[in-house]
Amino acid sequence: MSVDISSLATYTRWIQRYKDSFELITIVKREIKNIAIPTLIIHTKKDEFVSNKSLNLFGNSFKNDYKVINLEKSGHFYYDEEELKKTLKSFEIFLEGTIS
Repeated sequence: MSVDISSLATYTRWIQRYKDSFELITIVKREIKNIAIPTLIIHTKKDEFVSNKSLNLFGNSFKNDYKVINLEKSGHFYYDEEELKKTLKSFEIFLEGTIS
């Protein structure tokens, strides 16, 4: 997926969204160490917005049980059909194990 080429005015409207995103990233980095419940992380290797390096942040910060599902063909806004099935099944299993 990609973003269509637009006028400069269109891009300037995104500035606030980027600012909001970086503020949220700062909060997450500060607060992630306080997560004390089981966590499921779904990570896509072809993500257009989230770096593969972000997994290091999780691995070094959680003091709880966490599971990572790595998707090779999917991106931030789309899922490969087979990987979507895998993700939904993994999510179901995760919930069953967490709620039981």
